[in-house]
Amino acid sequence: MRSFLDESIREAADLAFRMRREGFEITIKPDASPVTTADMAVHDLLVKRLRAQYPEDCILSEEGADPEPARRSARRAWLIDPIDGTKLFIEGHPDYAILIGLWEEGEMIASAAAWPEHGLFVFAEKGAGCVVNGHPASVSSRTIDEARLAGYGPPFRERTTVRERDVSGARAIVRILEGDLDGCLMAISPTWGEHDIAFALCALAEAGGKVSDGVGRPLRLNAHPRVRPTTIIASNGVIHGDLVDLAQELD
Repeated sequence: MRSFLDESIREAADLAFRMRREGFEITIKPDASPVTTADMAVHDLLVKRLRAQYPEDCILSEEGADPEPARRSARRAWLIDPIDGTKLFIEGHPDYAILIGLWEEGEMIASAAAWPEHGLFVFAEKGAGCVVNGHPASVSSRTIDEARLAGYGPPFRERTTVRERDVSGARAIVRILEGDLDGCLMAISPTWGEHDIAFALCALAEAGGKVSDGVGRPLRLNAHPRVRPTTIIASNGVIHGDLVDLAQELD
């Protein structure tokens, strides 16, 4: 599994990196969000590799059709965001990413993520830990009184202690994995999808952290009916209850 994910995410990262420099086209999706030929090229590459390696698995990609009703009865499903942060990609900002998560019978069991412009790669597998650029990831043990927090979207942005050095919530997750941040509160946008957070569930669990919705409930991915939280909280685990209280206070 690890070698397959490593090869796949690195090939996808190389493709996205190259297309950023060689040029791409932009179209607008029905939800008014942009999509580029790079999004679609990475989608095609990953779907092709997954279908060849795991032909019986279901694939749920931001740039593909929702595989209803097959995903309801699937034992395993891959959740992919070919380019997380398409607007960042278009604007030339380096914080776009490629995100992959593997769901199996109700839980996320493996994930991979890449930030091509940063040369940053994250891998996690249930029971085998999480690594960031080859180094074991471990969350901090700081309490709420000393916590470093990031917030995305109102009303969280103004109540957190660290301004977003990184534009994307996915990069904030990596900072929690590395112990640089202790928690993050994210208000979910209308274009949010399960593929945006899938990689983080396995990665944070393996690094000792936690992810939930705004009232502390575990996130249900690949569920029927689809569940869309209004808030997502990620943390080192120690301060998770405090962040749930803060989210409720600001809601």
